[in-house]
Amino acid sequence: MTTDDQVLDCRHVVQRLWDYLDGALDAAELAAIDAHLADCERCPPHFAFERSFLSALRTARREHDAPEALRAHVATALVAAGFVPAARRRE
Repeated sequence: MTTDDQVLDCRHVVQRLWDYLDGALDAAELAAIDAHLADCERCPPHFAFERSFLSALRTARREHDAPEALRAHVATALVAAGFVPAARRRE
């Protein structure tokens, strides 16, 4: 059984998984997400998918280095779509 609080916690955890996997969280939030993932039945599949996705990206990046112009284009498209880089979220 889940409560509204748990749903909100799950939403927060899923939204923060990229930063969690990148090691971009402070120790308190890292520990809170670790605890949530250990107790939650719904979030671990999201975690497993995102971890696998990032691993595949790292592998592809080693095999195919993108030109700087392509990187800039992708970064611009992500910002236009509402993505906020982790470095700017902390400001």
